[in-house]
Amino acid sequence: MLAKSGDSLAVEDPDMVAAKTHALSEFDHVHPFTSAADLKAALSRDVLVGHKMAVIIDAGTSRLKVNSAYIDVCKEILTECNLSKYAIGIVLGPRLDLMDSLMKRCQQLFKSCRTVLIQLTAGPTQRLGKALPSFLILVHSDASVPLPYSAELLKHRSESMEQPRLRCMSKMCCFRSSTEMALLISRLSGTTTHNP
Repeated sequence: MLAKSGDSLAVEDPDMVAAKTHALSEFDHVHPFTSAADLKAALSRDVLVGHKMAVIIDAGTSRLKVNSAYIDVCKEILTECNLSKYAIGIVLGPRLDLMDSLMKRCQQLFKSCRTVLIQLTAGPTQRLGKALPSFLILVHSDASVPLPYSAELLKHRSESMEQPRLRCMSKMCCFRSSTEMALLISRLSGTTTHNP
């Protein structure tokens, strides 16, 4: 992002540069997987017994069978890797039909863990009649850890000026289109082949 400084040319905002640097360093801790086999292979290679792990399940479907299969895979992986410190978040969004069944499934599989339902809000007050509430099921391995019942996670949604962006900020992300990759590689090499 560029910021004007007096009448001089636009310069890059130092706060934005610092924020981008921090965000890119944090992305090194996030590893997205699209298949259970890839996840199992990576965990068996990289995870040690004493490690802590957080898993976020954000299924793009409201089918109970798919969401339950993801939870079963998580349980299997945690057992295989012999992990005792973990947290699993299942993003339900406004899909209320999944709530009861998935809560019961989590309580059945993770009997010694604490399972809570967290309402996701956009602020400290609840708005009635505006939109359906969103929910998250959280399974935490340590039953003594206090967990919230409401979290202000929806207030950080992108604004219209930010436009849609890819989730991964890595320059070599495998989900980028071939056109975008060619443009990025040409920028890195110093030549521009893209005509807007």
